[in-house]
Amino acid sequence: MPDNNPQPTLEVSNPVQAASELFYKPKAVFEALSLRDNWSWVPFILVSIILFIPPYLYFGIVDFDWWLDVAIMPSLSDLPPSQIENMLAQYNPGNMQLTIGITSSLSLIVIYAIKAFYFSMVTRNDDKGVQGFTDWYGATWWMAMPMLINSLLSLILLTFQGSGTQIEGSLLAPLSLAFLFSVDMASPWFSLLCDLRIDIIWSIGLAYICLRSWTNFSQTRAMITAIFPAAFFWALLIIGALVA
Repeated sequence: MPDNNPQPTLEVSNPVQAASELFYKPKAVFEALSLRDNWSWVPFILVSIILFIPPYLYFGIVDFDWWLDVAIMPSLSDLPPSQIENMLAQYNPGNMQLTIGITSSLSLIVIYAIKAFYFSMVTRNDDKGVQGFTDWYGATWWMAMPMLINSLLSLILLTFQGSGTQIEGSLLAPLSLAFLFSVDMASPWFSLLCDLRIDIIWSIGLAYICLRSWTNFSQTRAMITAIFPAAFFWALLIIGALVA
């Protein structure tokens, strides 16, 4: 008997193709993701591994004593000298390579779980939205793919730096305002300006496209929903900078 409900012909047929075409055919990719399972392991592996490399390389070549003076000492200035000495003794390049690298990757697992819960809750009453938490969790890793461009650019820039060089932390975020305006790591606005990046705005755009593909949200509602997680985080960074 003929199938009365045939599956639509998809432009994207496999996860590897999706990983490349996400950058120029995102709507087709998210339409395919709505009908396919177990594709999100591709962006998960790519993002987790590639985001680990630049901070690992950074702490292998930066002038570590200089980095301690610029990035750590300002936050310890109110402590007694003996306590400062004890705390600085806990820092060394090897530990920082693993700690920052692993933390940058593992933190994404938690952050994207929170974002997936947010998207699943916001869309749960939408007539078209049939995706649950796991579907949105997978989608968040696809939304994160533009971050690979930031990391790859950072990796290229770091390879031109000599060992023992005084390298600003903004080199890890070359698509950010912090890098563009050479913001010092000691600035209370450093974290915020590092997070104001082209690739993160691109990721917000992908979230918007995904929402428009998976739900009946209007353009305005989809845009507000896509922007809110980043805007909330930026607001926290602004508050932190103001009270610093």
